[in-house]
Amino acid sequence: MGMSKASKRKRSVRHCTEKRDAPDPSGDSTRRLSRYELTALACLLLIGVGFRLAYPSRMSVEHFDEGVYASNIWFSAEFGYQYPQRRLYAPPLLPSLIEWSIIAENIRSPSSIRPSSLATMAPSLLAGCLTLVAVWWTARDWFGPAAGLGALAIAAFSDLHATYSRAALTEALLVLFLLIGLWAMRRALSQSSFAFVVFAGLMTGLAWWTKYNGWLPLAIGVTAIVTSIVVERAWTNQLGRAVACWAGIACLAFLIWSPYLWHLREFGGYAEVAANHKQYVVGLAGWLPGLAQQYANLTHYDSLVSCCGIAFAVLVAFSDCEHASSGAFFRARPAKCCSLAFVLLAAAAWIGSATVLFALALGFVAVELQQSWANPKSEARKPRLVWQFSAAWIVGLFLVTPLYHPYPRLTLPWICGLWLAGAAGAGQLLKAEWFQRCDYSPAHRRWMTGVTAAAGSLIVLAAGTGRLSLQPAAWQSRTQWEPIAEQVIDAVSRRARSVRNDPNEAIVFVYGEPALFFHLNAIGTHGYIPAGDLKFVETNESEVPLFLVAGLHADRTPGFVEEFSRVKTRMKLVAGYDYAPSDLVLLNQHHPRELKRDQRITQSVRLYEVVLDR
Repeated sequence: MGMSKASKRKRSVRHCTEKRDAPDPSGDSTRRLSRYELTALACLLLIGVGFRLAYPSRMSVEHFDEGVYASNIWFSAEFGYQYPQRRLYAPPLLPSLIEWSIIAENIRSPSSIRPSSLATMAPSLLAGCLTLVAVWWTARDWFGPAAGLGALAIAAFSDLHATYSRAALTEALLVLFLLIGLWAMRRALSQSSFAFVVFAGLMTGLAWWTKYNGWLPLAIGVTAIVTSIVVERAWTNQLGRAVACWAGIACLAFLIWSPYLWHLREFGGYAEVAANHKQYVVGLAGWLPGLAQQYANLTHYDSLVSCCGIAFAVLVAFSDCEHASSGAFFRARPAKCCSLAFVLLAAAAWIGSATVLFALALGFVAVELQQSWANPKSEARKPRLVWQFSAAWIVGLFLVTPLYHPYPRLTLPWICGLWLAGAAGAGQLLKAEWFQRCDYSPAHRRWMTGVTAAAGSLIVLAAGTGRLSLQPAAWQSRTQWEPIAEQVIDAVSRRARSVRNDPNEAIVFVYGEPALFFHLNAIGTHGYIPAGDLKFVETNESEVPLFLVAGLHADRTPGFVEEFSRVKTRMKLVAGYDYAPSDLVLLNQHHPRELKRDQRITQSVRLYEVVLDR
């Protein structure tokens, strides 16, 4: 006999509830990849890699730190094969990788090195693309296949991460080592595995060689252990082994980093680096303003692409969870899933994708915490340190990051944690009671249609009012220094030809603009020297024409204005050059509200000739 529609609906709901209460395969990374998962993985990786590699002609060394990191190739043993005082900005791993990338590109013609943008960006581009794979694997291992695809979708569409993957900065490489290090550390602590202890120590050591806060995995790991001690009674038996594993990881990471620490002794030890970093610490007094500006930074980087990442995370996670089933219940769920995706997209458009991900991540942590307290001895809740790592990651960095000057790139490690926990939170929404017990009725369809239409209207309104950009910030051109370098070289060459009858016989001192210094070396044939003071002006008796290039960073350097005023009678202004930096540079010193898309902020650099006293 046939069943009534009501009976079918009850059976479908009961089937879904049983499936929801069944043991969760989260963390079983050995689960066989389905055809759908492989297809979705390939498509998302293709989109994410394409997003980062698109428009290579728009990539170039522009940021102050980029110039420092990319200029190793121009220095001999006399300067230690590195830009002066490079140690104050970062350890040597990324600069060395950039140098070898340039060498590999020019291996056939080493006498005429002219690095391309891809050669200088190659380490970051490679790290950014590998991070997508690491995000998928880690989320799949921690939360299951659906969360793995969801986290990958969010990361692949991340405008912020794509921006820094296209820059010769340390952030993309740091995030890669941080993510892999935390994945290995979680495995080491939960399984007491010596192999994972070694691997986690190696990844943390490499992160430390990339950036001075590369010890972050250690801080997150110990915070996760403390969290487990407080809320997971069943985990107490593993405490001793977990602490021993963490200590082993910390010792190995420090051992890997120690050769560079020993190298710093030649310059007064790590104290010099710490003193330089201290000037950027804003402390508790600046925490709230720093948080507000970092929120503004993140929303500024939000484009339609970034916001769509959250919607795609819901769709791909739902599609992976949905098995071939019949009945009205399973035909209704895709429509409701699409409505949920539109709602999250609209919310991201108005309050920022990071805010939506943070809310999802906190929801995930709150549910896991409640279940831990409600069932402290449940065998089904075998301690795995998954949600504890997520909580330590997203909450810890949320509290610590605003204590530092609000550089946008400092939020990337926190954002990476949100990708994972946010995808897990989206999965919880799909499993929620209100989502599972959907009423397949005309009234429900009308309600769903209204919600979807309202969300779509908000998205269109956000795009129409300019609140949501349609142009990804990652694709903004960053080549402004290249024409400036060509103009400087042209002016210097003309003067050198008139004085020495040789257009290449001149020396150019570059004060406070390492990115311009990089491009001058890459294009020209004169002698270029980074200047830390103006003593060469006072002692100049050379017949070779001397020039000084100075700009905004020189004017901001303590003592430069006073020193320049003492020698200005010997300085002849040759030309001034205006340029419009990209948002990657401007957001270091400007609030996002000052950056109007229809009116670019311009800066200038000046070229002076040193005049001999007669």
